[in-house]
Amino acid sequence: FNMQLATHGLTILDFIIPFAAGIFIVFVMTFVFNYFYGQGAFCRIMCPYAVLLAPFMNLSPWQKKITRISNCTGCRACSKNCPQGIDVSREIYHYNGKVINRECIKCYQCIDVCSYQTLTDARQKASSQTKPISVYEKTPWLNSRRHLQVIEPLHPIYDVISLIFAIVCGSITSRLGGFWFYVGAIGGYIIFRKLICFCLSEEGQS
Repeated sequence: FNMQLATHGLTILDFIIPFAAGIFIVFVMTFVFNYFYGQGAFCRIMCPYAVLLAPFMNLSPWQKKITRISNCTGCRACSKNCPQGIDVSREIYHYNGKVINRECIKCYQCIDVCSYQTLTDARQKASSQTKPISVYEKTPWLNSRRHLQVIEPLHPIYDVISLIFAIVCGSITSRLGGFWFYVGAIGGYIIFRKLICFCLSEEGQS
Protein backbone atom coordinates (compact mmCIF):
# COMPACT_ATOMS: atom_id res chain seq x y z
CA PHE A 1 0.00 0.00 0.00
CA ASN A 2 2.82 2.41 0.90
CA MET A 3 4.56 1.58 -2.38
CA GLN A 4 1.39 2.39 -4.32
CA LEU A 5 1.11 5.73 -2.54
CA ALA A 6 4.76 6.48 -3.23
CA THR A 7 4.28 5.94 -6.96
CA HIS A 8 1.67 8.71 -6.92
CA GLY A 9 3.79 11.02 -4.80
CA LEU A 10 1.55 10.59 -1.75
CA THR A 11 2.14 9.53 1.83
CA ILE A 12 -0.17 8.17 4.49
CA LEU A 13 -0.22 11.63 6.08
CA ASP A 14 -1.96 13.00 2.98
CA PHE A 15 -4.99 10.94 4.04
CA ILE A 16 -4.73 11.15 7.82
CA ILE A 17 -4.37 14.94 8.07
CA PRO A 18 -7.53 15.87 6.05
CA PHE A 19 -9.52 13.18 7.87
CA ALA A 20 -8.36 14.39 11.29
CA ALA A 21 -9.02 18.01 10.28
CA GLY A 22 -12.57 17.13 9.23
CA ILE A 23 -13.26 15.32 12.52
CA PHE A 24 -11.86 18.27 14.47
CA ILE A 25 -14.01 20.80 12.57
CA VAL A 26 -17.18 18.77 13.14
CA PHE A 27 -16.32 18.39 16.84
CA VAL A 28 -15.74 22.13 17.26
CA MET A 29 -18.94 23.03 15.38
CA THR A 30 -20.95 20.58 17.48
CA PHE A 31 -19.51 21.95 20.72
CA VAL A 32 -20.10 25.60 19.73
CA PHE A 33 -23.67 25.03 18.54
CA ASN A 34 -24.61 22.96 21.59
CA TYR A 35 -23.07 25.56 23.92
CA PHE A 36 -24.94 28.51 22.43
CA TYR A 37 -28.16 26.88 21.21
CA GLY A 38 -28.72 23.99 23.62
CA GLN A 39 -28.60 20.20 23.39
CA GLY A 40 -29.06 18.76 19.91
CA ALA A 41 -28.49 22.15 18.27
CA PHE A 42 -26.21 20.79 15.55
CA CYS A 43 -28.92 18.34 14.46
CA ARG A 44 -31.68 20.95 14.74
CA ILE A 45 -29.89 23.69 12.81
CA MET A 46 -27.14 22.28 10.59
CA CYS A 47 -27.83 18.62 9.78
CA PRO A 48 -29.11 18.27 6.17
CA TYR A 49 -30.56 14.81 6.71
CA ALA A 50 -32.77 16.06 9.54
CA VAL A 51 -34.29 18.60 7.16
CA LEU A 52 -34.98 16.09 4.39
CA LEU A 53 -36.29 13.30 6.65
CA ALA A 54 -38.51 15.52 8.80
CA PRO A 55 -41.65 15.18 6.60
CA PHE A 56 -41.85 11.44 7.32
CA MET A 57 -42.03 11.91 11.08
CA ASN A 58 -45.72 12.76 11.36
CA LEU A 59 -47.37 10.90 8.48
CA SER A 60 -48.76 8.06 10.60
CA PRO A 61 -52.16 8.85 12.20
CA TRP A 62 -51.44 6.18 14.83
CA GLN A 63 -48.20 7.73 15.98
CA LYS A 64 -48.09 8.65 19.66
CA LYS A 65 -47.57 12.32 20.41
CA ILE A 66 -47.09 14.40 23.54
CA THR A 67 -50.71 15.18 24.39
CA ARG A 68 -52.55 17.52 26.78
CA ILE A 69 -54.77 15.53 29.15
CA SER A 70 -55.70 18.33 31.56
CA ASN A 71 -55.79 22.11 31.67
CA CYS A 72 -52.53 23.92 30.95
CA THR A 73 -51.69 26.76 33.32
CA GLY A 74 -49.27 28.45 30.94
CA CYS A 75 -46.29 28.24 33.30
CA ARG A 76 -44.13 27.11 30.33
CA ALA A 77 -41.97 24.83 32.49
CA CYS A 78 -42.21 22.24 29.72
CA SER A 79 -40.87 24.70 27.13
CA LYS A 80 -38.04 25.91 29.34
CA ASN A 81 -36.81 22.37 30.02
CA CYS A 82 -37.11 20.85 26.54
CA PRO A 83 -33.58 19.81 25.45
CA GLN A 84 -34.59 20.10 21.78
CA GLY A 85 -35.67 23.71 22.19
CA ILE A 86 -39.33 23.01 21.35
CA ASP A 87 -41.84 25.49 22.73
CA VAL A 88 -44.08 22.70 24.07
CA SER A 89 -46.56 25.07 25.67
CA ARG A 90 -47.03 26.92 22.38
CA GLU A 91 -47.43 23.65 20.49
CA ILE A 92 -50.25 22.28 22.63
CA TYR A 93 -51.99 25.65 22.58
CA HIS A 94 -52.01 26.07 18.79
CA TYR A 95 -52.13 22.47 17.54
CA ASN A 96 -55.15 20.95 19.30
CA GLY A 97 -53.30 19.86 22.41
CA LYS A 98 -50.58 17.96 20.53
CA VAL A 99 -46.83 18.43 20.09
CA ILE A 100 -46.41 17.96 16.35
CA ASN A 101 -42.88 19.30 16.05
CA ARG A 102 -40.67 16.78 14.20
CA GLU A 103 -37.73 17.49 16.47
CA CYS A 104 -39.37 15.89 19.52
CA ILE A 105 -37.23 12.90 20.60
CA LYS A 106 -39.70 11.62 23.23
CA CYS A 107 -37.36 12.18 26.15
CA TYR A 108 -40.46 12.98 28.29
CA GLN A 109 -38.67 15.83 30.03
CA CYS A 110 -41.75 18.02 29.49
CA ILE A 111 -43.97 15.39 31.11
CA ASP A 112 -41.67 14.98 34.11
CA VAL A 113 -41.28 18.70 34.89
CA CYS A 114 -45.00 19.49 34.69
CA SER A 115 -46.28 19.91 38.25
CA TYR A 116 -49.90 19.70 37.10
CA GLN A 117 -49.63 16.38 35.17
CA THR A 118 -50.89 18.09 32.05
CA LEU A 119 -49.01 16.02 29.46
CA THR A 120 -48.66 12.38 28.45
CA ASP A 121 -47.56 10.39 25.40
CA ALA A 122 -50.68 9.03 23.72
CA ARG A 123 -52.65 8.53 20.51
CA GLN A 124 -55.89 9.71 22.09
CA LYS A 125 -57.51 13.04 21.35
CA ALA A 126 -56.30 15.83 23.60
CA SER A 127 -58.55 17.20 26.31
CA SER A 128 -60.09 20.63 25.79
CA GLN A 129 -58.51 23.70 27.34
CA THR A 130 -61.34 24.99 29.53
CA LYS A 131 -59.35 27.44 31.64
CA PRO A 132 -58.27 30.63 29.83
CA ILE A 133 -54.53 31.20 29.53
CA SER A 134 -52.45 33.92 27.91
CA VAL A 135 -52.45 33.82 24.12
CA TYR A 136 -49.21 32.47 22.65
CA GLU A 137 -47.74 33.81 19.45
CA LYS A 138 -47.39 31.29 16.62
CA THR A 139 -43.85 32.44 15.90
CA PRO A 140 -41.04 30.54 17.66
CA TRP A 141 -38.98 32.02 20.47
CA LEU A 142 -36.75 34.09 18.24
CA ASN A 143 -35.59 36.11 21.26
CA SER A 144 -34.05 32.98 22.78
CA ARG A 145 -31.24 31.22 20.93
CA ARG A 146 -31.85 28.00 22.83
CA HIS A 147 -35.33 27.80 21.30
CA LEU A 148 -34.32 28.47 17.71
CA GLN A 149 -36.38 26.33 15.34
CA VAL A 150 -35.42 25.83 11.71
CA ILE A 151 -38.39 23.67 10.72
CA GLU A 152 -41.80 24.94 11.74
CA PRO A 153 -44.49 22.24 12.02
CA LEU A 154 -46.92 22.13 9.09
CA HIS A 155 -49.59 19.77 7.79
CA PRO A 156 -48.25 16.41 6.47
CA ILE A 157 -49.56 17.28 2.97
CA TYR A 158 -47.41 20.42 2.92
CA ASP A 159 -44.48 18.35 4.16
CA VAL A 160 -44.77 15.90 1.26
CA ILE A 161 -45.09 18.73 -1.27
CA SER A 162 -42.04 20.40 0.27
CA LEU A 163 -40.05 17.19 -0.05
CA ILE A 164 -41.01 16.77 -3.72
CA PHE A 165 -40.05 20.38 -4.40
CA ALA A 166 -36.73 19.81 -2.62
CA ILE A 167 -35.92 16.78 -4.77
CA VAL A 168 -36.71 18.75 -7.94
CA CYS A 169 -34.46 21.63 -6.83
CA GLY A 170 -31.71 19.18 -5.90
CA SER A 171 -31.96 17.49 -9.29
CA ILE A 172 -31.52 20.84 -11.03
CA THR A 173 -28.53 21.95 -8.96
CA SER A 174 -26.91 18.48 -9.17
CA ARG A 175 -25.91 19.37 -12.74
CA LEU A 176 -23.14 21.40 -11.12
CA GLY A 177 -21.91 18.32 -9.25
CA GLY A 178 -23.12 15.69 -6.80
CA PHE A 179 -22.52 17.88 -3.74
CA TRP A 180 -24.81 20.59 -5.11
CA PHE A 181 -27.80 18.25 -4.91
CA TYR A 182 -27.82 18.71 -1.13
CA VAL A 183 -27.43 22.47 -1.43
CA GLY A 184 -30.33 22.77 -3.87
CA ALA A 185 -32.55 20.29 -2.04
CA ILE A 186 -32.09 21.83 1.41
CA GLY A 187 -32.30 25.39 0.10
CA GLY A 188 -35.41 24.64 -1.94
CA TYR A 189 -37.01 22.82 0.98
CA ILE A 190 -36.53 25.69 3.43
CA ILE A 191 -37.51 28.43 0.95
CA PHE A 192 -40.65 26.56 -0.13
CA ARG A 193 -41.73 26.04 3.48
CA LYS A 194 -41.13 29.70 4.27
CA LEU A 195 -43.31 30.58 1.28
CA ILE A 196 -46.08 28.27 2.52
CA CYS A 197 -45.90 29.80 6.02
CA PHE A 198 -46.11 33.29 4.50
CA CYS A 199 -49.15 32.36 2.39
CA LEU A 200 -50.89 30.74 5.36
CA SER A 201 -50.23 33.77 7.56
CA GLU A 202 -51.59 36.12 4.87
CA GLU A 203 -54.67 33.92 4.51
CA GLY A 204 -55.22 33.96 8.26
CA GLN A 205 -55.04 37.76 8.39
CA SER A 206 -57.47 38.25 5.49
